[in-house]
Amino acid sequence: MAADGKVPVVRAAKAGLAFLRETWRRCLLGAAVCGAAAGWATAAQALYARDGGPQFLHTVLALVAVLLTSIFFQTAALRHALRDVTPGPLALETGPDAFRLLGVSVQVGFFLVLLMAPLVLALSVILGVMLAGRGIDPNAVGQDPAALVAALGPGGGAILTIVGLLALAGVLWFYARLALAAPATIGEGRMMAFRTWRWTRGNGWLILGAIVLVTFPLSVATGIVSALVQGLTQTPLSDPAALLSDGELLRSPFLIAEVVGFQGFLNTLVVGLSSVGVTACLYTGLRPQEETIAVA
Repeated sequence: MAADGKVPVVRAAKAGLAFLRETWRRCLLGAAVCGAAAGWATAAQALYARDGGPQFLHTVLALVAVLLTSIFFQTAALRHALRDVTPGPLALETGPDAFRLLGVSVQVGFFLVLLMAPLVLALSVILGVMLAGRGIDPNAVGQDPAALVAALGPGGGAILTIVGLLALAGVLWFYARLALAAPATIGEGRMMAFRTWRWTRGNGWLILGAIVLVTFPLSVATGIVSALVQGLTQTPLSDPAALLSDGELLRSPFLIAEVVGFQGFLNTLVVGLSSVGVTACLYTGLRPQEETIAVA
């Protein structure tokens, strides 16, 4: 697939769309389970915002369910894409492949935290110094981005924007360099968290372009549908705490769960499957031919 070490972006994007067209019917139930887990998590967060401590464990369990169901769904999809293993009725795979993929996700997530923590700390110190130089108490600004930009003034706001864009570019590049970790873990039959780094050397931005070419328009489309549903049900979901008024939920937790569940279902089915198709195609093309693929 790859010619002269480069990524054929359009071909990979077409493979992602083709995989979505081929697989979506088999994965309806699995996507619905992932959506239900996402709905439960958001409803739990809204209850936690209202009731505090008593709902903490409920929220943690719900978030764990979101992680596990998404891993199980991704595993089933990747096994189908790479090994032609037809997904079961639920399109959720809970075997050894799934737990290897879970381990890779934990490794990458932990590494990202280690990478980002000092950067966030340094940025916080710099912002604190800039605010103090203007005679502004950082605690008075809080975590409101608009208030922070206003406090820094035009010059400070521009600097903050540039730093934010650079940080976003760095995260996206890092994501692209590790985009093959999941398909490689399934294809090779062992954890491949960072072993694919050399496979993607020189192709990071092209890999990101192939993924974005497919997932961005699909994300916009699913986002529009979700926004329409939120508008019709008058259930804003950008912040669970925004669903509170004088300590009471503005909408039933069940309605919150249903709206978020529908949104999660769409994203998992449409964006998730297309992304699997793209990365599986890139993996088969960029993987060194001398290595042996496990087929168990």
